[in-house]
Amino acid sequence: MKVLTTLLILVATTLAFSSVSADSHKGKHDGGDRGRPVQRGAGVGRRLCETLRERGATVDVVAAYDAPFPSRKFKAGARMFPALVPVRPDDPASDANRRAWDAFGRWEKPFLTAFSDKDPITRGGDRVWQKHVPGAQGQHHVTIEGAGHFLQEDKGEELAEALIGFCRATA
Repeated sequence: MKVLTTLLILVATTLAFSSVSADSHKGKHDGGDRGRPVQRGAGVGRRLCETLRERGATVDVVAAYDAPFPSRKFKAGARMFPALVPVRPDDPASDANRRAWDAFGRWEKPFLTAFSDKDPITRGGDRVWQKHVPGAQGQHHVTIEGAGHFLQEDKGEELAEALIGFCRATA
């Protein structure tokens, strides 16, 4: 099978699979907003609504993000996303993540990390990827200032510029 991928760009993410991952995620991926009272405008997630408000989003914009969740019962799936992150070595998803981590350790094509400086979940994780992935060596990695967990929402244009610049530089 011919592989057509010529580069990879990793934007503010992690690959959890070990006790080290569990320690770094403690309190961050513990089931999210489960058990907390739901406020109107916080249906899609507390962090996203905080981010939207910090960016000066109008009530209408926040309501648009909340629209797919007309009642509490529609929010159950979204609330489970953080709990799906495998932070224990014995988690069934950990094996696949370990295999992926091993594969990334052999990736020699260009690899860029683009993270933010204010993400309470992934901040600083870029250095782990840069050290582990051979193709990350010598790249101009990006830390976008003033952005949080929703990097593409907070600083979408700046992120796009960084990604386009990387693609042009490695073409």
